[in-house]
Amino acid sequence: MVDSEGNFVPACSKCGIEFRSVEKDKQRAHFRSDWHRYNVKRSIEHANLPAVSEQQFQDMLEDLTDSISGSDADDSASEGELDAPAEDSVDLLVSKEKHRLAALERAKLAVESQKKVSLHNNSPLSWYTASPLLPGNVHLGVYNSARRNIQAPLEHDQLLGNHTRMWTMIMVGGGHFAAAVIDVGKSRAQESNSSRATSVIAHKTFHRYTTRRKQGGAQSANDNANGTASSAGSQIRRYNEVALKQEIRELLSQWRKYLQESDTIFVHAPSANKKIIYGYEDAPLDVNDKRIQSFPFTTHRPTLNEIKRAFFELTDLKVVEFDETTLRQHEQQLARAEEAKKIALTKLEQLSLSTPTEPEADTEQAKPDADVEKAVLLTKQGKVQVLESFIERCRQQGKELPLSGPLPANTKIEDSRRLATLLHVASSHGQAEVANFLLRECGADPTVMNEAGKVPYDLCKDKLVRNAFRRCMCDMPEKWDWLQAAKVPSPLTAEMERQQLEKEELRQRKEQEARQKIEEQRRQREERKLASESAQDTPAKPSSKSAGPLQALYGGTAMNTASMSPEARKRLERELRLRAAEARRA
Repeated sequence: MVDSEGNFVPACSKCGIEFRSVEKDKQRAHFRSDWHRYNVKRSIEHANLPAVSEQQFQDMLEDLTDSISGSDADDSASEGELDAPAEDSVDLLVSKEKHRLAALERAKLAVESQKKVSLHNNSPLSWYTASPLLPGNVHLGVYNSARRNIQAPLEHDQLLGNHTRMWTMIMVGGGHFAAAVIDVGKSRAQESNSSRATSVIAHKTFHRYTTRRKQGGAQSANDNANGTASSAGSQIRRYNEVALKQEIRELLSQWRKYLQESDTIFVHAPSANKKIIYGYEDAPLDVNDKRIQSFPFTTHRPTLNEIKRAFFELTDLKVVEFDETTLRQHEQQLARAEEAKKIALTKLEQLSLSTPTEPEADTEQAKPDADVEKAVLLTKQGKVQVLESFIERCRQQGKELPLSGPLPANTKIEDSRRLATLLHVASSHGQAEVANFLLRECGADPTVMNEAGKVPYDLCKDKLVRNAFRRCMCDMPEKWDWLQAAKVPSPLTAEMERQQLEKEELRQRKEQEARQKIEEQRRQREERKLASESAQDTPAKPSSKSAGPLQALYGGTAMNTASMSPEARKRLERELRLRAAEARRA
């Protein structure tokens, strides 16, 4: 070994110690010692393990002696066993270490064998099997966010059972706020009535009017987008937003101790509501805190009952029984999708490599093709005839556009990773006629995937675009693998469309009849009401010969409306308007 000054220093590479050049006897004694022999044999058996120190070796010898004496306490040992050579102890230690590592490896393999790969790549659940206790097709699911601390080292209080395992759950949105601190250990099913109980340590809910009715969105968001409104309602909503923020932050400050002691903190604060929870001065919650998790499922209006429902959803064990045949088919489908994705990426690379460029030009700085960008623009706008003429003109000029394969990598598009082909663009923008033209006339490939593994049918904006794919599947069933690769569920025949059209017409006709019936009933009720009100009124004597429309209304009898009460005059005017409307309809 060479020291920092460049001088050679005698050392033992197995044990990691150095000697002075004059300590020859100490070197010989070390190389003959049990400690050195143990490290040598240990490195032969397991080369990747670090060497043990002399103190660690002495502790291991003491543990070995204690275990041997404890196991042989009831038996009388012979002198040969007591005076066994030291080399036997070294062999025993090496054998013990070997068995310990083998047992650890078997345990790891057992754990990995129990773990099941999730059926979805981004699934929030982890799936396991319990083959000795349950059949092999029964899988148990646990939310990853609920088991995130399962492998964390236990504290002293946790080992003694004195630790209270707490979760803090916070929801805020739409002017509603709900939060609760839950004792996870005491929240379990009650054996008496098989109901579920939640041990809530503390909880609080707030509600203030902050969102615009029938329009949605916070008042502050509307002010930022359209300018500050000056109505009374907007002023109330602004005040309530500030008050709600103040109430929530005061509560979080009061719960600072609960937040510090919580094992996991679940927070649902979408969009601008995050500013209420994080990022202000002396905030008890830090957005980078590893304990903070989002709810891995859809939540409803923030209430205490919703907090409890979310808690049970997180802690309940999901038990699913899978059919092995269906499971294998699903795995094969995922494998085919992955293979198709690789093929699409390979085609994209080949297309980008085949594009002629100057030797000095950089690929990233290559100018996009103007014709390709125009084709993309026409596809977005849904101009089928213009697109057809443009494609024909490009063909006459000897230029082929990427109508079936992926678009060039340098194409300027808002989401090039998502919109890989023209068919992806047409589907995403809801252009059914363009999608039909690309499939039938241009031979566009509906099985090409984007970088997210989505085919054009997955991006269809509405039913019209989906029906275009289904019609092509019916007319060209052998051209593509519509069901598996293109993910088109079923063909759409002319008979099916006729039946759907008849069903839609029948539905609209029934709705029209129902509306007419409701309107007729309303009109009859109004007529009966007006008739009863007019019968209760006592007509006044006419004060002049000129009766006008009131005289015609009451069969030529003149009436003086000046002597009527305001209520009677209003009823009379309503009846007059109703009779006039009936006369116009007749």
